Amino acid sequence: MPAASSQLQQSPSRWWWILLVVLTLVIGLLMTPAKWLLGYLPPSDIRFEDASGNLLKGSTRFALSAAPDAPRIDLVWRFNLLSPLLLKAGWSTETEVAGSRISANVARTIGGYQLSSGELQISSELLNQVTPLTFSGPDMMAEGLELSYRGGWKQGAGELNWAGGPVLFADQGQTVSVPAIYAPLSLTDGEAPQLELLVLDPNSNELAKVTLADDGMLQAAMKRRMLASNPTLSGPGSMDETLISTALPIFALGSS
Repeated sequence: MPAASSQLQQSPSRWWWILLVVLTLVIGLLMTPAKWLLGYLPPSDIRFEDASGNLLKGSTRFALSAAPDAPRIDLVWRFNLLSPLLLKAGWSTETEVAGSRISANVARTIGGYQLSSGELQISSELLNQVTPLTFSGPDMMAEGLELSYRGGWKQGAGELNWAGGPVLFADQGQTVSVPAIYAPLSLTDGEAPQLELLVLDPNSNELAKVTLADDGMLQAAMKRRMLASNPTLSGPGSMDETLISTALPIFALGSS
């Protein structure tokens, strides 16, 4: 009995040592210089120009391609010390690119990813760089963004608002006056839910629809109603008819 009692008394001490070692490793990882970690990233088209700080708190500037005119993205992050209690690694982030600002809490969860409290201010400058259209109206605003991915989309919420304005279709040399829009973000029903952004006018008529599948395939469809201010582009027919549609892969999250 005395020997068994001694082992019970030593067990808590042994667990405390294990916990101390784990905490030391985690703190060491978080304090690793960000610039040093960038050297261990797998090859990709992303080009990092600068980095400072560590995983706990830091910043970096990068571009998504090697093209000289690729937009430079400034990212600042701060680790959420309470996130490990929720079995995830989370950061508060602030991003600036081409006059646009994005703030959100992002996290790597068990088997997935999560974005919460997302707010976006999307400038015409950025839209003109990433789309074949030319925008000259006010910034688009998005708020309340909540996304969760774990082997597929598990959550999608938020809304996008824009006061409207002129949009130039450069290929046709035609301008459309787009009305004010409201676009709620939601998750579709079915075995493989998709993110869906439904673009509505002030009378809740559908102007366009954008969906994003869990394999990164983005599909967009524009109704005749969106182009109604320019008869040359819209032509005759039902306002609910789809005039323009496109599909393209934009990312791959993988199966984890």
